Amino acid sequence: MREPSATEDFVQQTREICGDSLPKGYLTADEYNVYTHLYGTATIVQDHDIEPFLDGLEKKDDLDVMRVDAIIENIEALYEPEYEDSHEPDIGEPEESQNVPNVLLRRNLDGSLEAVEYDSEPELDPETQRIVNEELQREEWPQPLSKRALEAMQDLREQGRLDPYGRAIELEEEYVPEGDEAEEAPKSAERLSAEKYLDELDEEAASQAPDLRTHPHTQEGRSGTNPSTIFLPKDTFINPISSILSHTSNKHLTDFAYQTFGGRLMQDSVATPSTKGAFQQKPVALEATQAKMKTMEATTYLAAMMPGLYASITNILVEVRRRLGSAWIEQLLRQPNGSRILDIGGGGAGVLAWRDILRAEWERMHPDGIVESVAHGQATVVSGAYELTSNVKQLLDNTTFVPRQPHFSPIRDIPGAREYDPNARKHYDIIIAPHTLWGLEEDYMRKNQVQNYWSLLNPDGGVLVLLEKGLPRGFEMVAGAREVLLNNHISSPGFESNSPPLYENSQYVRKEPGMIIAPCTNHSKCPMYTIPGEMANRKDFCHFQQRYDRPSFLRRLHGEVGKSHEDIRFSYIAVQRGKDKRQEKDIPQNEEATLAALEGYEDLDNVPEPLTLPRVVLPPMKRHKHVTFDLCTPSAQIERWTIPASKSKQGYRDARKARWGDLWALGAKTRVIRPVRSGTPKKTGKARKTIIEAGVGDTDDKSYLKEVRERPVGRKTKDGRKGRIWRQEREIKDEDL
Repeated sequence: MREPSATEDFVQQTREICGDSLPKGYLTADEYNVYTHLYGTATIVQDHDIEPFLDGLEKKDDLDVMRVDAIIENIEALYEPEYEDSHEPDIGEPEESQNVPNVLLRRNLDGSLEAVEYDSEPELDPETQRIVNEELQREEWPQPLSKRALEAMQDLREQGRLDPYGRAIELEEEYVPEGDEAEEAPKSAERLSAEKYLDELDEEAASQAPDLRTHPHTQEGRSGTNPSTIFLPKDTFINPISSILSHTSNKHLTDFAYQTFGGRLMQDSVATPSTKGAFQQKPVALEATQAKMKTMEATTYLAAMMPGLYASITNILVEVRRRLGSAWIEQLLRQPNGSRILDIGGGGAGVLAWRDILRAEWERMHPDGIVESVAHGQATVVSGAYELTSNVKQLLDNTTFVPRQPHFSPIRDIPGAREYDPNARKHYDIIIAPHTLWGLEEDYMRKNQVQNYWSLLNPDGGVLVLLEKGLPRGFEMVAGAREVLLNNHISSPGFESNSPPLYENSQYVRKEPGMIIAPCTNHSKCPMYTIPGEMANRKDFCHFQQRYDRPSFLRRLHGEVGKSHEDIRFSYIAVQRGKDKRQEKDIPQNEEATLAALEGYEDLDNVPEPLTLPRVVLPPMKRHKHVTFDLCTPSAQIERWTIPASKSKQGYRDARKARWGDLWALGAKTRVIRPVRSGTPKKTGKARKTIIEAGVGDTDDKSYLKEVRERPVGRKTKDGRKGRIWRQEREIKDEDL
């Protein structure tokens, strides 16, 4: 084996002469790794193409003839026919020379080849031979890394975390645990840092190639996209937006974005920056449904909002497709006019993400490679401002744009209404409504909005997706919408109808079949939203994360050339109207289902239903020889499960690879209830004090009776004096008594 310096010189010489094509088996595994780290993946020349390849090398006049001849000689020696048992000797050859030993060619340090004899393989019994054949047929050969993985390894190498040959270097800096990790931090921070780094490498490798050792039930419960990082499509997304932004100055666009979205972090957009500094929780500053929008605002919306919207919506649609199965999308594709989608609040990002899902499903349905035009169906986008509509039209074709969303119509839910009301026929198979609840001021407005979405859904399997920012207040919006749907529309065992009206002529709609697709695996009260309303200092809330590769225009907007990705956090809920798997398949969501999941489904014959599995709602805590999950269980509780190495080899291995948001099917050894840090109710206003004063006037000596209301309106001063007091007086007359 060569020294590292000699290996690199040999690879450079091979690259100079052979270019980006290499004969099959010419480089060893170590040499090929160095080649991929330096130059990327090479094109492998197969056996039947070796002769034209050698002829091309001989015609190269601009290189050293001796060096070219040396490489050609080595390649020809590599492809020389080896001695075989069926070798027929020439006439007159001695009989004993027919038994020629097996020979292999070995490359020495100087690059020359040497013939080495080896013993033939011993004969195996039939059973052992069958096992060997099955192992040889398994496709476990290492695949070349993608361009994205090579760029990531180059970044790690520049940071000093990898050596020139791709080997990991132990981290010397101290790892500082945060949150729950600080409670269980081990004594050796250096060892924890190394383990954390190795887990990151394992997850990156798992996203590049299919994991053949993962349990099928674990693979079925995976959430998010594969690979875990979303790369925005160039033809339908990046290139059209870049063309629109090319007419605007980068400096003006950046300054306006900082001014609109709250500074350099742009925390008032869909972004959720991870920073230790506290900032006020606010909804998105620009909404696609607003009636007026300046030209610069519409341009900034495309640059700052659309990438994050596309990534988060794609994550949710992938999860919905996994839980409903491929039959759901196949049914929509086979409809006469295709699927009907309504995008409210996404500005067209929801339609783009949905069409990519349809395209992927269409290609799966046509494995022969003959793919016709995808049936995108009918798409409707709510865009209030003309400036935004004109920009989004350059990204979407065959799309209807409306200035406002369809209004709520209670007549849709009355039996027989479709016979005489044409508007009642306008239902949608999927409604995507991101960031449309937080901007409303009052709770009753949000409830009416959610009921409006439900009335617009197709009663025969329509899907509604609600999405808000991954912040405590955003979670409260989604949890409130979930409560409205469960209390008024979605029927559950024991809760087939909502409460009767409290007064006459009030709206009363009977519940109908439906279910929560994701992320909840129960239809009870949310364990993280036990007290409705806004809470102060909420620490635990249900949200998830999606990483996407920032396009060049977004990197320029942030001013971070080196950071090419962004992690966006969001809270969401996806529900289906008219169909309920719980009733169709008799699926329980109770303590019995939780106990069965705790026992585990490692037996392949025992296939679990995803709706009965707990979901990882917080980042997993991976420690030395054990992994801890915070799960939302089918019994509507937040529990902490521990999977040690002694539980099972398969379960512990899959637990080390589990990610935030996955469904867990392989059980655990211990189970405890985890207290939810939901905070305290937030005061909506400062307390008022009402005082009744009675006395006699100073001038007319008449008795009076006054009602005085007071409340503080100013802050306390530094020396402890109270601020200003708001005071209102009203005389109480005899008729008021």
